[in-house]
Amino acid sequence: MKNAQAKTVYLKDYQPPAFTIQTTQLRFDLFEDYAIVESTLEMQNLSGSDLLVLHGNNMQLEELRLDEVSLEPTQYLLDDEQLSIPALGDILGRSPESFTLYCRTRIEPQNNTALEGLYKSKKMFCTQCEAEGFRRITYYLDRPDVMSRFTTTIISDAERYPVLLSNGNRIAKGAVESDPSRHWVSWEDPFMK
Repeated sequence: MKNAQAKTVYLKDYQPPAFTIQTTQLRFDLFEDYAIVESTLEMQNLSGSDLLVLHGNNMQLEELRLDEVSLEPTQYLLDDEQLSIPALGDILGRSPESFTLYCRTRIEPQNNTALEGLYKSKKMFCTQCEAEGFRRITYYLDRPDVMSRFTTTIISDAERYPVLLSNGNRIAKGAVESDPSRHWVSWEDPFMK
């Protein structure tokens, strides 16, 4: 984070969101020294804007795709607090009314001492997403007026982390085929968050 002090946000400066996220699919692959987070966002353009700006900090961007088109680093701008994708229409080859954004990030929960986002506390992984903690997990429109339906899959070592919880209803679970020492659970939250 650039500035350790919180930035004051005033109501007079409020601007409606340019985009909304219809559905959010998250996949957390948890390891002892890092976690891989994959997000798939079904997005809708509310403003006709050709520029998408997402919040995010303290993570490493590993992959970014727009409607299955892999983006090169020259096609987006990344700083300590935001990921910006200009020229959406040029990348998509059409008007950016709706699209799917896929993002894979690498984070280090064991080194997250802010206790926001995904962090490790003793022998447990925890999340704290309010008020702006979600932006420490993946690049996102992390603001209270953008709500989405979430489906979350968590993958971890089955012996070390036998219980995997998320919001909503459990919809599936199983062992990882390529590594039976790891297991996964998927959750679907019926309420927009």
